[in-house]
Amino acid sequence: MTPDGIPTPEWDRVHELAVEVANAAMQDDAVLSEAKTEEMLCYLRELRIRHGDLPSILGTLGDYTDDEAPGMICTHERLQRPDGSGTTRT
Repeated sequence: MTPDGIPTPEWDRVHELAVEVANAAMQDDAVLSEAKTEEMLCYLRELRIRHGDLPSILGTLGDYTDDEAPGMICTHERLQRPDGSGTTRT
């Protein structure tokens, strides 16, 4: 389980997709790289629907998009929490 509560099997899939994106980039295959990145983004959207705006999801979205908003939301939430966790779980 991630520190912000995503079950390990679900986060393991994020790791697998990250490896696939990196491998496609290393092969200089723009089409495959774009397809794998889109697969990652779709999966992260699914996780966001299931678990909400958790720091691990938003931070990873920020890693795979040009949009700075997910990472900024994550940072803002983390700063708002007394423990610095950025989660809404108790």
